Amino acid sequence: MDKKYAVITMDVEDWYHTGYLDKNACDQNFSILNAVDWFVDCLEANGASATFFVLGELVQQMSTSLNKWSAKGFEIASHGWSHTPPVKLTDAQFSEEIHLCMKAHKDYLSAPLEGYRAPLFKINRPHLDQVMNHFVYDSSSTARGRSESQFDLSDFTQKRAQIFQRKDFFEFQVGAPGLSSYFINGGGGTRLLPWMMTEMMLRKFLRQRNFYSFYVHPLDISTQTLPLPEGLSKLARVRMLKGRRKMMTKFEGILHALIAEGYEFITFSELRRKMILEPGKIAI
Repeated sequence: MDKKYAVITMDVEDWYHTGYLDKNACDQNFSILNAVDWFVDCLEANGASATFFVLGELVQQMSTSLNKWSAKGFEIASHGWSHTPPVKLTDAQFSEEIHLCMKAHKDYLSAPLEGYRAPLFKINRPHLDQVMNHFVYDSSSTARGRSESQFDLSDFTQKRAQIFQRKDFFEFQVGAPGLSSYFINGGGGTRLLPWMMTEMMLRKFLRQRNFYSFYVHPLDISTQTLPLPEGLSKLARVRMLKGRRKMMTKFEGILHALIAEGYEFITFSELRRKMILEPGKIAI
């Protein structure tokens, strides 16, 4: 039977980095990054590894924790520098952000930097070509929704559902075709959806697939009261606040479902190496 792999990821950014807020209108002295510690504790309690996509501008201040987690087997990858989506940057600006990220990683972290995920998943193929010049994998494209992150992968070979390869470079897609699988793969969708519905769809998905990836943000699991700026729309407030207090319970439920279905936890960098070194053992 083919092995089942699960990659758990977190986009490490603060509450004011979300696309629903004007960063400059927020109190940036208030932070919810301690939620990452709760996330790590939960992972360790369940024997799970994870890939952390960290904003470059946070690397220095978080370097002690990031190096500690890296030493325990967690992967530290890049989430860009300032949380500005690549589609809003010129080629020169995007190149500068990549180099800033690489420099911060080299200056403050001990592990190699191999992967990239675009802020808000908003990236196009020219940006991906730039990413391929500096990283060995990307996890910015989506299988549905988010038109800004569905780019041409016709020169890649599909290795598994949501996994594509071009030479030694890999694209790991987020989400999967269909409404249900999009919501069970994490982020605000999992936070907002009732757990009974999520669990039912998740278990069906896990029985039918042999690869699962999950993404989450500190905002999704933090229970701290946020100093939201005035003037937010009702929809933005719902997206920022709803379901946060129950998200860690949901996440533990997802981990337990993965364990029950026989999934092996792995980081993106580890999975990439396995698919290169043991291609015959990892079927589509």
